Amino acid sequence: MSAIVPYFWQWPTLTHGLFMLVLGGCGMGAHLLLTQAFRHAAPALLAPFGYCQIVFAGIYGILIFNHTPSPSAVVGICVICLSGIAAAWLQRRAQKQARH
Repeated sequence: MSAIVPYFWQWPTLTHGLFMLVLGGCGMGAHLLLTQAFRHAAPALLAPFGYCQIVFAGIYGILIFNHTPSPSAVVGICVICLSGIAAAWLQRRAQKQARH
């Protein structure tokens, strides 16, 4: 898509430019925090937190775009989130048993 940018480019307004800078800063901060989290904890323990993205995407969809997920989508989201939480709980339990 970068090849067609010269044909459609418009300079962002000051407000849009500031929003882009803030968005870039938040994204960089999030990635730095994520790498620190992986430095201090096992990936299998941190993976279920990624499922929070599904929940927050649904909440943002409702609040910002007035889009309500279908009942089957809600069931799927719940199954995915609960299975991730169960996997983390089982791994944590196995680690505690291995220590004893």
